[in-house]
Formats: sequence, structure tokens, C-alpha cells
Amino acid sequence: MTRLLPERPQFASEAEKQVWERLRDTLPGDAFLIANQRLVDHNLDHEADLMVLLPDAGVVVVEVKGGSVSYDGGRWTQRGGGEREIRPVDQAIRVKYAFRDYVEADPRWGGRGHVVWAHAVVTPYSAFPADFAAPDCPRWALHDRDDVHDLAGRLAENARCASQSHRAPSHADVELISEILRGRGFTGHDRNAEALERQAEADRLTAEQAALLQVTRLLNRIEVRGGAGSGKTVLALAQAKELTRGRHDAPPQRVAVLCYSIGLGQFLRREVESWPKGTRPAYVGTFHESGDGGAPPRATARTASSGRNGCPS
Repeated sequence: MTRLLPERPQFASEAEKQVWERLRDTLPGDAFLIANQRLVDHNLDHEADLMVLLPDAGVVVVEVKGGSVSYDGGRWTQRGGGEREIRPVDQAIRVKYAFRDYVEADPRWGGRGHVVWAHAVVTPYSAFPADFAAPDCPRWALHDRDDVHDLAGRLAENARCASQSHRAPSHADVELISEILRGRGFTGHDRNAEALERQAEADRLTAEQAALLQVTRLLNRIEVRGGAGSGKTVLALAQAKELTRGRHDAPPQRVAVLCYSIGLGQFLRREVESWPKGTRPAYVGTFHESGDGGAPPRATARTASSGRNGCPS
């Protein structure tokens, strides 16, 4: 079965979808069918409607044009919601060389040299005479609605006609090209990134919370009340961090963060463990644990809040 990249692509037009489906069902099992492959280089943003990787034949970049396509001896035009000039051959050639250069510049390609890269224009709804010829598009590179039934075979012949004495890609070449087009330097999930995001989220305060913290600098004891999700925990943690690391107008203090709930205590400890060492309170846990000797000597400052849902206090 033909290998598809991606397996379920989304298409900008019904014409592209129909051509893809025809190739999906008729290409040999050792071929690759690539849809909507994008490439960004220093000059342009390229996108291939379709790319067909055929062992023992070549790589064919396919430009699909729906609607009514015509050629008047010097100009390609397309009708469908109005008439406009198009440049399907120029597009296909530009994209072909961009992808060829990208593949050959990849260190994995090594010294394999040139293989056959070809371009093709497919007009699934328009017909052209059998003796059609244009300076930039011989008939073997143009595949119209009467050719689509044998499109897989025609693309293989298209590649051979465009070989220009280059060798046909082997099965190993085709596998490597498909691998290169997937990219390199893959990464997994970064736990440090997740920790940094949690830290940034904990540091993020609303304007009201920031204003409230500003006021608390002048008070030795405060009580904050609010429903679930109102930000009491965030406020308490922010205050604890600020007191621990100190401010330009106040030295660092030894801080304890206390709560009633065992579950919340565990949550608070996990959050604090992700902070830089210089901002972590001296003790985080429940009142009961502190009474059992789990707390350090008496802290010089505490962050306090209260609520009905076990929020820190």
C-alpha cells in the first residue's frame, strides 16, 4: 500500500483531493505520496500540492490546477469564479528546485549526488489535445482529465523523460528523502519548560492582586476571604515568595506557609519545589505537622489567607 505523508491531509480544493485519492489508490506500494509539503528558505515560502517519490523512477513535484485551465500560446489562464492568469509550470519548477536543494543540503544525504527530480502539472477537469506542446511544458509533463485514470504510470514516465542523465533514486534514496522531508532534531517534552511555565504562572498576578500585595507591605496581619478560584492561594504564594527573597526596601525573611488540608499542603510543597532556591519558604505544610515538630524554629514572617475550601492560611 502506498505510504502517505500525512495519512489524512486537508486540502484547499476538491481538485487536489481527487488527484490525491487517485494516486493513493494506484501508486505502487513502495512509493511515497506527500501532500501539502511546505518549505521555507531564505527567499520564499514554498508549498508542493503533491509530491510523489517513486523508486527507480524519480521524485515528481505535482502542481494541481482545478477549474477550466487553458493555454493561448504564451499565457496560462484559469476560470472558476472569474478568469485569472496562472503560472503552473513556473510554480512547479520553483518548488521542485527548492525541495531538491533542501534535500541535498541535508547532512544525511552525504555524497549521493543528484537523482531525478521532475515536475508535473495536473488539470483534472480540463482537457488538452494529444499533440499539445508549450516551450515550458511538454505534453508528457501535462496530465489532463483524460490522463488521470493512469496518472501513477504517467508520473513515472514523466520522471524518466525529465531525467537529464541523472540516476533514478533507489529504494534507499526514496526512504531517505522521505525522512529528510520530515525534518530532524526532534525533541521530547521538556520538564524544565513545564517547571518554568508553572513558575511563570505562579508569578502572574492580576492588577487587583498586585495592588493588594502592595498594600500588605504596610500590614503585619491580614485576612483574605474569597470563594474557590478567586486567587487566594496564588496571592499567598506570591506573598511568601516576595518575603523570602526580600525587596529593595526590606531584607529577606524566614517564611512559613501553613494550611489545614493535607492535600493542599502536598500541592503547595510541589509548587514551591519548582521555585528557585532563594525564593522558597523555610517551611510549607499543615498546622498539625508544624505542631508535631515538622516545622523549623519560629519563622519571622508568615503569609496568611483564609477560606472555606482548605485554602492556605
